[in-house]
Amino acid sequence: METKRKISTLLLLISFNFLSAQVFKSHEFSGQILIGDKKAKEVTIKVFNRNACSSTYRTTRNAKFIFIAGIEEYYTLSFEKEGYVTKRVVIDTKYTRKIKETEPFKFDIILEKEIEGVNYAEHDFPVAIIKIDKKTKEFGYSKEYSKDRKRRINLINQMAKR
Repeated sequence: METKRKISTLLLLISFNFLSAQVFKSHEFSGQILIGDKKAKEVTIKVFNRNACSSTYRTTRNAKFIFIAGIEEYYTLSFEKEGYVTKRVVIDTKYTRKIKETEPFKFDIILEKEIEGVNYAEHDFPVAIIKIDKKTKEFGYSKEYSKDRKRRINLINQMAKR
């Protein structure tokens, strides 16, 4: 009877450790929001998890942000300020369940002033996708997506200057 109790307790502890590792595992993303080379205060950051707004924050004078992402999730962070073009960044934490730990990922957002008469529909798409590299097991930018977005945004900016 005592042996059964010890085995049951051991199985319970192993189960708890496994579940807590899955529930409390997270990834850190942080950075600063700028307008040119100056800190952008009072920027609204909306966090969307699977296309539903789950939280909203407002930056202070230091213009810094920290976002803690869960595992196996798909987030969109929207950086908004009146009179400036909204920027969106996707954070994809799929394929991170088996990764024990990741380095905090840092990135900055540079907001640009809206120009009257310019159609910013192309800016509804994220400026970057951050996802795990399955080989290095570290977060980084989706190179293919970033290259295409940069090309499209440069094209829009050139048209806006005409």
